[in-house]
Amino acid sequence: MKKVLTYVVVVILGVVVLSGCTKRRYYDPPIDKNKEVAYVDYFYDDYPYVFIVKFEYDGRYAIVTTLNEDEYLPILGERLIGNFSVGKKSIYVPKGNFYARVDVLETNIRTQREADNALAYWVDNDPYASFAGAMRSKAKPDIKMLPKR
Repeated sequence: MKKVLTYVVVVILGVVVLSGCTKRRYYDPPIDKNKEVAYVDYFYDDYPYVFIVKFEYDGRYAIVTTLNEDEYLPILGERLIGNFSVGKKSIYVPKGNFYARVDVLETNIRTQREADNALAYWVDNDPYASFAGAMRSKAKPDIKMLPKR
């Protein structure tokens, strides 16, 4: 009986000690005060990969495009953390644990309809078309307004 009790105590102690050794995070790391949190609200699923992000704190929108297509890309609903002022920068994607190189084209958009119109504008007037070359077809679609989501 003493041996069985000893084995049971050792097994329970082992389980308790080993269960503390996990790589899972149980909390999100604190966000720097000069960073913003946004979610991918909609994206244009073709070249150029342009997407709309919606800010968590005030519900405004921004238009963002990726700089490198061969890297990981944020997907619909994914959380993004970074500085979303206009210009080129790296945005952290916590779910995938990677940084995406992006160019924030336009920010401070108030409504979803304005964001849809801005997305259509940036898809039609691609600032990176000069190096796109063969990646883009010569007969690009003329997007006037995206369908209502």
